[in-house]
Amino acid sequence: MEIAGDVQPQLVEGAFVKINQDIQSLRAFAVSAVLLFHIWPAAFPGGFIGVDAFFVISGFLITRILADEFSSKNSIDFYRFYKKRAVRLFPAALSTLTVVFYWYIFLQKIFCMKRLSS
Repeated sequence: MEIAGDVQPQLVEGAFVKINQDIQSLRAFAVSAVLLFHIWPAAFPGGFIGVDAFFVISGFLITRILADEFSSKNSIDFYRFYKKRAVRLFPAALSTLTVVFYWYIFLQKIFCMKRLSS
């Protein structure tokens, strides 16, 4: 499946894959919209649309990965697919949970004590 745009092979997970720059630009736009909405909600009231755009783009990419595998192997190895997703996402999820846990256990008490004393 060929997609129009600037497609450049890059090394990802030990293999060269095609990275479509216009899709990456749309992802950056979607994330920026959400960030701007959280920073200045009155100035960017529709910024939450970035979440919808990000999910649509992710769905497109996942479908393309599965369709490419099916067209080349005539089957889809879901175990391998989800294992690759887990290996890629688990470190970020673990880092996020560690920061939230640290905030909840240690820093929240400090900030709550300062708020109560003032």
